[in-house]
Order: sequence, then structure tokens, then C-alpha cells
Amino acid sequence: MLARWLSAGLGAGLLASAASAQETSFARVVHCKNEAGYAEIYLPGSVVFGRGAEKVKLGGRTVGGYIAFDFTPVGKNKTLEAVRISASEKEGALIVAFPERDSRSATIPQRGGAVRFPQRLAEEMTCGPLNTD
Repeated sequence: MLARWLSAGLGAGLLASAASAQETSFARVVHCKNEAGYAEIYLPGSVVFGRGAEKVKLGGRTVGGYIAFDFTPVGKNKTLEAVRISASEKEGALIVAFPERDSRSATIPQRGGAVRFPQRLAEEMTCGPLNTD
């Protein structure tokens, strides 16, 4: 009886987590480029409420997002990497932390500008303004 109850509870929990994972959408909020390629930052749709920097509501928390780097001439080879993203109100920027890269991070100005990513070929990129397209 106890085993059946545990099994049912575990199964329901797994189904609920699988369903919620499928419902998560992401929005591209930053596009960067240099001579070698492109980088794009994606945030969960739950913190993006339209276009414009003011429509990105992180509320002082760090959220999971993705970065896509593409260094192919035709722009068809994006690889996604999980990142942790927070806002720096003082600097007016997004902080993108790369947990897989020994806590290295990149700072992206909300108005756009030069950014140094901890990625070969992306050390010097120019990013557009936050959440404009």
C-alpha cells in the first residue's frame, strides 16, 4: 500500500514537472555581433512583458536563461548554453554568469555597447540595446 502511494505521488510529481518544462517559452532580449559571428541572449517569457528594457522585470532576482553563439558564415549553427542572468540597477546592465565556466561573467549595458564574453571568438562583441527587436 505504501509503495503504491509513493509510486503514485512520484509519478504525479514527474508529470507536473514535465508539463511545466514544456510550457516555458523564451524571448531573445539581446543580439550581439562581431566579425566572427553572433551571440543572442534569451530570457524566460515569465520575466519579459513586451518590447523595451523597461518591460524586462527581473525583480532583483537571478533567472536561468540561455546564450546562443554562432560562428558560422551562414548563421545556422547556434549552440545553446545555460546561463544565469541578473540585472545590475547601478550599472544599468544585465549580468550574464556562465556556471560551466568557473563563474566567469559578462556585463551587457542596457543601452548596448561593447561586451567581452568568456568564449573564444566572442571576446569583443558589440551588443544592441536590451529587448528592442
